[in-house]
Amino acid sequence: MSQRIGTPLSWLAGRRERAAARAELRIPHNERTVAIGRDLHDQPVLATSDACYWVSAGDIQRVAWSQVLQARWDEPVLTLVTEEGDPPTTVHPHVQTVLVQLSAPGSLPDAVHACVTESVVFSERVAIDAGVVLLVARRLPERSVDSGEVSWTLAFEAGVDGSDPEVRVQAEAALSAIRTALGV
Repeated sequence: MSQRIGTPLSWLAGRRERAAARAELRIPHNERTVAIGRDLHDQPVLATSDACYWVSAGDIQRVAWSQVLQARWDEPVLTLVTEEGDPPTTVHPHVQTVLVQLSAPGSLPDAVHACVTESVVFSERVAIDAGVVLLVARRLPERSVDSGEVSWTLAFEAGVDGSDPEVRVQAEAALSAIRTALGV
């Protein structure tokens, strides 16, 4: 009879680590753990079914997948480009870039990519006279993946005044052109 030495203990150690990280980051019970990594201070960074969690300056940070416009992994930095404010509003004045440095990424970068990819249907940077606007179509958590319904967001990069009426007209025109080209 063959026996896999160490497997039960490794599984148990991984389960304990996930439980400890969930407790430390105060993860709600209804969110499923997808992946865990460690930052440069050996603090847990956790991806759940709904959000990414980590500790920054002693405070627990949470970014819902519905707020992430883009995610990038350039070892050792996980970059989350997020919109300020809570969806499902249509126009946001600025985007925010969050950098999380990881010492032990594990499967976290792949899990973050999968979670963001699942929620983002379309994303494109478009140049307008005042700078760059990011056009994003995505599924919101309360919508079914199969429903086909998406929410469009215009996110203006730093230095672009999204409250300027002319900038808004240009951004809305760019959005309209993209939606026409995509047939939505």
